[in-house]
Amino acid sequence: MRLTEKELIHNSGGDIWNYMFYDNATLPYRQYEEEDVDLDDWYEDGLEWLSDELLDGEVFEVMVEDSQYAITSLGRHANLKKKTFKALTLQGNSIAGNLAGGAFSLSKKVKQRWNIDLDYTKLPYEVTQHIKTTNAAKHIKEWIEQNEQ
Repeated sequence: MRLTEKELIHNSGGDIWNYMFYDNATLPYRQYEEEDVDLDDWYEDGLEWLSDELLDGEVFEVMVEDSQYAITSLGRHANLKKKTFKALTLQGNSIAGNLAGGAFSLSKKVKQRWNIDLDYTKLPYEVTQHIKTTNAAKHIKEWIEQNEQ
């Protein structure tokens, strides 16, 4: 049995275990020989770029909904294909992002994944520079006026 690097990355450990040790078990993601391996060079390049861009203590996870995107533990939303951080908005106290499927709460995803409560007032500039604050809660707008002007 031989698994490709992409099969190891895109399948969970449990799925790989079942595939290796149980009859009739299949992998959710299979790469077939006829697939052009060079088409996805952006993925490896994007992961390397994001790893280099991480701040001290910051980690990331590729989004399940679309592997072109990743989120970080400090609330950044990265486009791996374009090697850029996506613009975000502050909706009240919550940081929101956008995907093809619509808006999502980045604050909620970070809380669920890493149990971190994102607080705009405590985030470094490298993170807040990508956050639009027009719809921020009143106390955050006041904090911004006092501290970022």
